[in-house]
Amino acid sequence: MIDIHTHILNEVDDGSKSLEMSLEMINQELKNNVDVIMLTPHSSSNKALILDNYNKLVEEIKKNNLNIKCLLGQEIMYEENTKDKLRNKEFLSFNNSKYILIEFDSYITLEELEDIIYSIRIIGYEPIIAHIERYNLNFKEYYQLKKDLDPLLQVNTEFVLKHRFKALKLIKDHIIDYVASDTHNLDNRKPNLGKVEKIIKKYKHLNINRFE
Repeated sequence: MIDIHTHILNEVDDGSKSLEMSLEMINQELKNNVDVIMLTPHSSSNKALILDNYNKLVEEIKKNNLNIKCLLGQEIMYEENTKDKLRNKEFLSFNNSKYILIEFDSYITLEELEDIIYSIRIIGYEPIIAHIERYNLNFKEYYQLKKDLDPLLQVNTEFVLKHRFKALKLIKDHIIDYVASDTHNLDNRKPNLGKVEKIIKKYKHLNINRFE
């Protein structure tokens, strides 16, 4: 199991506050049956610091014999100059691949989102839209977006826990591609992907359409 959206890398954004906290969060991920963690600090973070702290964290994982793989990326906030920065390779893609995790202002429209996805693909990247449930889109627009451009869409575990049957319908209809923890700490935003995995397995046999 892969957690593709986390803020476990220490001292680079509003996530983990220390190396020790990062290691504890990783231990929590292991308890949630996670095998691979994508570390995705915010794009406003210092890139040199991200790389330095990532290397130190990987060394500590080895020292502590933690059976988990941590890969590096970023959560990119889309802004006016984001496309130029993508062309200049100023952001970290997922493990140096074509895939990037990108987030938007909550009031983005379906038309704006589709235009941006199209333009990012022209540059050569495949965007994964972070926590799609946070944007000002209605239920019908999720389906329209998938029909028009078939982008990769991610929701947070919190969405599944709070809006269980809406989330399950979107998953069952292949609208949602990824569920991720977006974990920031060990308190109110702790790693909990395993809890959601159990929910999905429990309800996957149901006729979710009746919960619309």
